[in-house]
Amino acid sequence: MNHFAPNLHCSRDKAGEPYWTSFWQGQRLPPAVRVDGCGPRAWFYREFHQIWQSWLPRAGEAPLRLLEIGCAQSRWLPYFARHWGCRVAGLDYSDLGCLKTRALLAREGIAGEIFHQDLFCPEPAQLSRFDLVFSNGVVEHFEDPGAVLAQMAVYLKPGGLMITVVPNLAGWLGSLQKWVSPGVMATHTPLTREELAWAHEKGGLQPYCCAYLAFFHLSVVNPGDSWQGWHKVGFLKGLKLASALAGAVRRVCPGLRPDRRTAGYIVCIAVKPDSGHTASGQDEGLAACYDKSKVQGPESKVIAACGARHTRLFMLCGWAAQP
Repeated sequence: MNHFAPNLHCSRDKAGEPYWTSFWQGQRLPPAVRVDGCGPRAWFYREFHQIWQSWLPRAGEAPLRLLEIGCAQSRWLPYFARHWGCRVAGLDYSDLGCLKTRALLAREGIAGEIFHQDLFCPEPAQLSRFDLVFSNGVVEHFEDPGAVLAQMAVYLKPGGLMITVVPNLAGWLGSLQKWVSPGVMATHTPLTREELAWAHEKGGLQPYCCAYLAFFHLSVVNPGDSWQGWHKVGFLKGLKLASALAGAVRRVCPGLRPDRRTAGYIVCIAVKPDSGHTASGQDEGLAACYDKSKVQGPESKVIAACGARHTRLFMLCGWAAQP
């Protein structure tokens, strides 16, 4: 059953369902996520794969349940099903986006539930149902990301993990996006790594990993409708070429690490406290910084949330703070 109802939070959506339905019109299904092999695309996905390997739990006797919110045409659902053995599900308010996700799952031979509904209108059976809630490019489209994350958390079991990926539009790529298409930029709320971590805390979650990834990966830049025809095709191909060159340079010069200015994306992983605990009482457990050896690769900058209520101190474990 589809759940759609008026709510106060929907007005804070800076893009809206018609925007996304129009965006998905005519889009071809993307290729699957491949973390093996060579080439810029494999390099890109391998960075995310290394983060997941370092921080996500492995399934026990029963497979983990994963829900992707904003799942339209998602290539990540098959990835989590294949590499992590998850029972995957997706949720999106675009009917076309849901149809494309079902088609992509069918193409990859993956079983999964796809819910056509507003994330602010959960069904009772969906509450506290999932071990992992994943989103890619969702929360930054709302005026209040913390409120959106609090709503996403209702789908998450106590002790479950929220995995959030957003484009880094607070850096140089955000300046490029604003120049290329101010209209597209207006649908975003730019977030730094620290602001994304704080949004999770505001949403009642305990962030314990927040990382800049994908050095100068220009896939975050969207030309929008202001570019048409061969101009748009040429521009997009130019972005792919530039991203490939940046990836190659990074491999030759590993000291070039993604930071606030140069990263394409930001990833945050946070835990939903058990019943009776809140994010403000995180002195036990997550107050101690995680060992940097748990994260593979120098690009994975780990922030541990430390300190007491109203005096959070985000510390970079084992690395100097980035500008």
